[in-house]
Amino acid sequence: MAVIVQFNNDIRQKKRRVKQMFEFTTSMLQKNKLAMALLLGLSSQNVSAQQLDNHCDTAALECQKVSALQGSWYIAGELGVTKTSANRLNIEHILSDSQVRLSNLLIDESDNSSAVFLGYQLNNHLSFEMGYLDLGKRGIEYNGQTENLDVFFDQLESIYPISAKGLGLNIVASYSLSARIKASAKIGVFDWRGDYQTSGYGKYVKSEKITGQDIIYGIEVNYHLAHKWQAYVSYSRTELMRDKNSSANLGLRYYFSQN
Repeated sequence: MAVIVQFNNDIRQKKRRVKQMFEFTTSMLQKNKLAMALLLGLSSQNVSAQQLDNHCDTAALECQKVSALQGSWYIAGELGVTKTSANRLNIEHILSDSQVRLSNLLIDESDNSSAVFLGYQLNNHLSFEMGYLDLGKRGIEYNGQTENLDVFFDQLESIYPISAKGLGLNIVASYSLSARIKASAKIGVFDWRGDYQTSGYGKYVKSEKITGQDIIYGIEVNYHLAHKWQAYVSYSRTELMRDKNSSANLGLRYYFSQN
């Protein structure tokens, strides 16, 4: 029997209460005091437009342009590739004690991903942002043999690679490496939802929806292209239930500065 399992994310998005996300973020950050200390330590200096990093001594004009972005709203968009930690050995190990026997196993463990953000740059070192993330599709395809179809399809729930889409809320701490270049670290909560569909014999068999809230964290290096524009490269990671998802991204950020 040939079976295809596809985790496709094409689902209805339900309205979420932002208050719940803030509460979840607060409770998780309290449990992770080391990450909280790192972020708040980087942002402890509340610099004004005239009090930037020492790099400004040799590039006063560029620093004035960067400092003008403080207290500004911004939008950002990014494209990347996201990979899930699911692999052949993991799946075979999970099914080793079941009644399912697999052959010709194919795993689609990565896909293109995207995200858009709306954020606020509090000062030169600290910003907050909320966005929508889509980690792409995943899937597995294999031939299987079983004497109990109910057990067979129940076992599928434990092996499909997990991906998702949903809302993210982040705290971002930054440090200036030069007048134009910054390094950043972020931590937040990902309020996600996704579903998977199973088909066999060329027919639709079963579908399931799952939801969750998990910590997402990452690093970034950005470059100040022009007065209101930044380009950046980033790496982020989150664990959705049993699977880790890692993303490498390229992005562009625009500030609504009036200066």
